[in-house]
This record gives sequence, structure tokens and C-alpha cells, in this order.
Amino acid sequence: MERKGAARMEVLDKARVKREAREQGQLKQTIDIGAIWQQIQQNNEMNQKLLDELNHAGNQKKIEAENAQMRNVLLNVEQNFQNYGKLLMDGMTNLEQRQAAFEIEFIEKIQALKDSNAIVKEVVRQEAQELAEHSQKVVEEMTVNMSEGIEKTLANAGENLDSVWQKHQEVIGTLKRVYAFRGVWTIGGLLFRYMIIMGLWHLGKILYGDQTLISFLKFFLVP
Repeated sequence: MERKGAARMEVLDKARVKREAREQGQLKQTIDIGAIWQQIQQNNEMNQKLLDELNHAGNQKKIEAENAQMRNVLLNVEQNFQNYGKLLMDGMTNLEQRQAAFEIEFIEKIQALKDSNAIVKEVVRQEAQELAEHSQKVVEEMTVNMSEGIEKTLANAGENLDSVWQKHQEVIGTLKRVYAFRGVWTIGGLLFRYMIIMGLWHLGKILYGDQTLISFLKFFLVP
């Protein structure tokens, strides 16, 4: 039993020694890794600082270049504005000159139009006067011709009226003679009819008496 206990203690001592040795190695390894990581961190910080300085210098140069470019752009814009302003002023001056020339030309055209209008009015007045004079002459000539024509027409109408009146008188005379002849013929016919009627009346009275004679006369005389 004692021997087994001693062996066990020995084994435990060996295990403890090994464990302590292993723990010390791990601690040393851990310390070495921490130092290396710290060195890496320091190197990273130094590198970051260098990069920042480099970036700052590069950005500064870039900013200066951009500022220079912007200044050039602004100078170009200013120059363009000056050129545009000069062109605008020249254009305004040209426009004013053209407007003045247009106003002068317009005034001259208006004056020419007024002069032309006055000339046209004068020409129209003269033509109207000539037309009025010509119309008056034409009217006078037409009046004279119409008067002469009316006189001739009236003279011819008088002659024709005399001729018509003469023919009318001739016709009236003829009608008078015709109606006179018809009147004589009518009177003779009436007398002849009266004689016939009276003869028939006496004949009927002799033959048939008064009553028969009245019936006979009614038959011939009453329609």
C-alpha cells in the first residue's frame, strides 16, 4: 500500500511538474504573441500616420490644382462675360443705330406717302373736274339732242295726229253714211212690215172676225 501510494505521489509530482512547465511555456508564448501584436499595432499606427501625411500632401496638391483650375475657369468666365458685355453693348449700339435709321427711313416714307397722297388727291381732283366738265358737256349735248328729237317727234306726232284725225273723220263720215243707210233701210223695213201686218189684219178681219185676228196678231207680235 505504501509502495502504491509513493508511486502515485511520484506520478502526481511528475504530472504537476509537466503541467507547470507547460503553463510557463504557454505564458511565454502568449507574451511573445502579445509583443508581436503590439509591434504590429505600432507599425500600423506609424503606417497610418505616414499614409495620412502622404494623403494630406496629395490632397493639398490636388486641392491647389483644382483651385488653380477653378481660378482659370473663373477667369475664362469673367473674360467671356466681358466679351459678352462688349458684344451686348456693340449690339445695343448697332440696334440703336438701326432703330434711328429705321425711324429716319420711316419718317421719309411717311413724308413721301403724304406727298404722293397730295399728288394723288390733286390728280383725282383734276380728273374729277375734267369728268364733271365732260359730263356737263355730254348732258348739254344730250339735252339739245333730246330737245331736237322731242321737237321732231312732236312735229311728226302732230302730222300723224292730223293724218289720224283726217282718217278718223273719214271713218266717221263713212259710219254716218252707213248708219244713215241702215236707218233708211230700217224705217223702210218697218213700214213694209206695218203694211204687211195691216194687210193681214184686214184680211183676217174680213175672213175670221175680230177674235181670230187678235189671236193671229199675238202669235206674230208677242215673242
